[in-house]
Formats: sequence, structure tokens, C-alpha cells
Amino acid sequence: AWDYAALHREPSRVLQLHPEFRMRRLPVTQLTAASPQTFDPLPEVIVAARLLPAGDIDESSLQLMTVSRTLAWTPPAGDWRLFVYTAVDATDRGVRTDLLNPAAVRAFLDIVYEQFARRFPQHLGSTIRFFVSDHEGSYGAALPYTPALWDTFRHRHNYDLRPLLPLLSSNSARAVQARQDYLETVSHLYAVSFVQQITDWCSQHNVEHGHSDIEETLLLQVLWTGDMFQLWRASSAVFIDALIERARMPVDFQEALSVAHFEKRPLMVETHGLL
Repeated sequence: AWDYAALHREPSRVLQLHPEFRMRRLPVTQLTAASPQTFDPLPEVIVAARLLPAGDIDESSLQLMTVSRTLAWTPPAGDWRLFVYTAVDATDRGVRTDLLNPAAVRAFLDIVYEQFARRFPQHLGSTIRFFVSDHEGSYGAALPYTPALWDTFRHRHNYDLRPLLPLLSSNSARAVQARQDYLETVSHLYAVSFVQQITDWCSQHNVEHGHSDIEETLLLQVLWTGDMFQLWRASSAVFIDALIERARMPVDFQEALSVAHFEKRPLMVETHGLL
């Protein structure tokens, strides 16, 4: 919900009211395990790990450290490093709001969708039959972070992700599983907090909701928005872009058509809708 009219350094109307809902990410700083270390700002996660002679992380050495302004720790023998993850503001594909946070999306609903219910209640479900959220955005820049991330991850996968963060760019079996579970959790939060919450509002007001992200192709979806099929299931109607010559690419339509068929939901096509 952009505010281009006001001379405000923050264009998002959601963030003007709620700066705490800013999209965040977790860049990592790797430090030698010298003692003491002082941190400013306060990190979100600190992990200690021993490096093997080849430069790989000894996975058995990973230790989650207590987060504080000053860390006084004497490492055991070996080449030990501290992996320090600090939550910082992020923007990805123009998105500035934390769409993994249901409270942030609720604020967006209050600013935008609730205005239709307040101003045109008699037209919802009759003149106004459906909303399309043609998002073209992202759930966040790497590594996406939201306050509920750790608890949601533990609930869904039954272990703590934080001590394994240094492995997310590795290729061991344990690293691949952690990365897979992390991306699954982010995709779940994105679908439930963002798409499902808008769908629920639309259903309560007797209108359909079709959600679209970065064209509906599996390659682009996994790059920016996670689980395409989960996003479709979180909508009340299956929506697909069909720009340029993509109307001639039946595989894209078949994916959307199959979901609409299995879920018994209407299929919407952007180009055809515009025509």
C-alpha cells in the first residue's frame, strides 16, 4: 500500500504506521573465536563451529551461543569461528513489509481491503466478485527472517534450526535437510500469513480471491516465493499469469488446471481476464 503523495521517506503505508513490521533478513559475519567479542547491534543468533583443515565445518562441533552484547568464551583447541547472524532491514523485488508476519498482513488488510467493506458493503459479492493480488514480489531476501521463524520451524520439524544456520550453504546430507526444512517453513509462513489471511477476509465478505506470484512457473516460484501449489491451495480461486506468448505454453496451464480440478476451485487467467 504505497503512499506516493506524501513526502515521507517510508513509502509503505503499513510501515508508516508500524515500522516494527519491516522486512528483515539475517546476513552472517564470520569472526575468529577470539575473546572477548562485543556486538553492536545485538545479534539474533551466534553459532560457534570448528573448521576442518580443508575449510569445511565440523558439524559435530556446532554450538549455539548465548546472545549478549559481549561474548567472553575460550574455544577448545582448533580453528574455531563465530557465525554471527544479525537481523537487518531488507527489500526484495520492491517488497519492504514482512509478509511472513500475520500482524503485518492484518495491518495491510485494515488499510486496503477493509476500506472496500466500509465504503461499498452492498457491492461485495455482487458488483465486486473477486480480488486478485498480483503480487510480483517476494517473501524476503536471503536469509529471510521473521520473529516467529524459530518457534514455527521447531513446531514443524521438531528440532532447532539456529545451531545449523552455518550449514545452509553446504551440501552434506544434514545441511541439505536443514535447508529444505528452512525453505519449507518460510513457504508455509508466506502462504498462511499472507495469501491465506487475504483469502479468509475475502471469503468472509463473499468474494473470491486469486493470488499470483512472479508468473506461475516452478523455476521462478522457487527463486522468490516458495511453494507454488501451497499458494494456490491458500487461495479460493486458482490464478495464473499468461503474459506475452505464455498462452502458447500448455504445461503452465496444465499445472494450474490440475490444481483447480483437484481442489474444485475456479481457474482465473490474467491475460484472458484483461481481454
